[in-house]
Amino acid sequence: MKKLLSLLLAFALLLTVAGTALAEDVNGTVVFGLISSWDNLVPFTNSSYYSSFVISLLYDRLVYVSPDGTVSPRAATAWELSEDGKTVTFTLNPDAKFHDGTPVTAEDWVYSIRLLSKSGVGTLFTDQSLLAALEGTDEAGIEVSENSVAAAAPDANTLTLTFKQNVNLDSFLKSQSYYLVVLPAHLLENENVDEIATWDFWNAPVGSGPAVFSALSADGTELTVNRFADYYQGDANWDTLIVRQTASSALSSALLTGEVDAVYTPVGNDEAIAMQTLPGAENLTFTLTDDLVYVYTIAINNTIVADERIRQAVSYAIDRDIIAAFLTDDYVSPIGEPMQLYLTADNASYPADIPVNKYDPEKAKELLEAAKADGYDGKFVLAAPVAGQRADMALVVGQLLQNVGFEVELVTIDAATMMADLRAAQDGIYDGGIIVYGIAADPLVRNDIYTTASVTVLALKDQTYEDYQAKIAAATGDDRAALIDEYLHYISDQEAAIWLAAKRQCYVFNNRLGDITDSLLGIANRNIDVWNWVLSR
Repeated sequence: MKKLLSLLLAFALLLTVAGTALAEDVNGTVVFGLISSWDNLVPFTNSSYYSSFVISLLYDRLVYVSPDGTVSPRAATAWELSEDGKTVTFTLNPDAKFHDGTPVTAEDWVYSIRLLSKSGVGTLFTDQSLLAALEGTDEAGIEVSENSVAAAAPDANTLTLTFKQNVNLDSFLKSQSYYLVVLPAHLLENENVDEIATWDFWNAPVGSGPAVFSALSADGTELTVNRFADYYQGDANWDTLIVRQTASSALSSALLTGEVDAVYTPVGNDEAIAMQTLPGAENLTFTLTDDLVYVYTIAINNTIVADERIRQAVSYAIDRDIIAAFLTDDYVSPIGEPMQLYLTADNASYPADIPVNKYDPEKAKELLEAAKADGYDGKFVLAAPVAGQRADMALVVGQLLQNVGFEVELVTIDAATMMADLRAAQDGIYDGGIIVYGIAADPLVRNDIYTTASVTVLALKDQTYEDYQAKIAAATGDDRAALIDEYLHYISDQEAAIWLAAKRQCYVFNNRLGDITDSLLGIANRNIDVWNWVLSR
């Protein structure tokens, strides 16, 4: 509450200073805030998502990758892999044009890809090695001879790429094709490649993306683009888009005052809650996604709590819905195992027979009594940091454990000492501690916990986890899916760690944009569908 109060006071002060600096809706102008620089307008320097956002506006890419991983047409309307698995044929959209009105052809794509493979581009193209998979390039992605890279244009609307080995087309489209953009050969083919970094072209680039370059501020912190009316993908009604570098500390006030309409960076949960009480919030949409920021977990000392029935009893005793409600409710997802949110059709589906919330107090009592009959004394020492949400959460968890018959001792200690003690697995200190973990979108997201190879917070001695991980890494297709299913069941049955809840990401943007949540999430795939943005006023 102290943190929320501080945020409220800070926002109120910022709003007072902002005064009447409300942005007006003039000529369909949208202002987009980025907390970091996009560096430059050269499409070969995709060193960050901020750069990728700007590049995706000005230049066209072959496909669009949705937040859920679905690949849909962009410059390419269709794609096909040859029988030998090495050549991909793209059918290009015949309506594509550069911003100067010149049609985009497959020859432009061939020119652009060959340009990337030139040795003189190496210092500029930060990911040149990605071209190494194509025939006609060396290990660094540089052409082995003049224009040797295997990109060809059988006709004006067909592009082929030939790889050295069988290519995983889905993987290429989703995670590698983003670095391929098309440039206007008719404007650049006579330029000196060795001087590419200083081409005047980059000062006012001509692309074929959904936005046309208009101006760049002298300090490089504000880019103005106009909607490309002839863009073949959509029928947006915004006229001007201003991309403005905005300090992260000022994003919330800028949204509330209307100085910016949207930001790429998710707003912190506590910050979003505070914002909703302030003037200007009525003009904003607050959207929670299933993207997780971090998770709360009880790290069980598996060396001390070796009986899986005790760990299972702890899990069944805890109502995750209560935990989630305690942690600002909708801004937190009750969760029994966070991998369920990250498994995709390419890997496996989360087993339907593993419940998200395992709360079953009667089953917890049954398991606890069975363990006691075999000598367990029923005592459970639970540790948490001395202050903050985890300390408060420990009180709730402790009560839930007591409700099923555990004798609970709560210990509060500084977080670093608690983690060290858990790793050391010393008997008599504590049986588990409430920790918080960052999380990433990976179906095997918690391999760093489920391992005996290094010192972990779980003090595991069970090699089964790593055996599964190795088998899954080596498997493909249905075999991989089946192994992941087995692995998740093993994790669920063993309860080496008790997953409690996960904080969700919150995106905030002006109501006039409609629901652009998926657009903002799409930046993670280095693209954004601004051609679908339709303003309501």
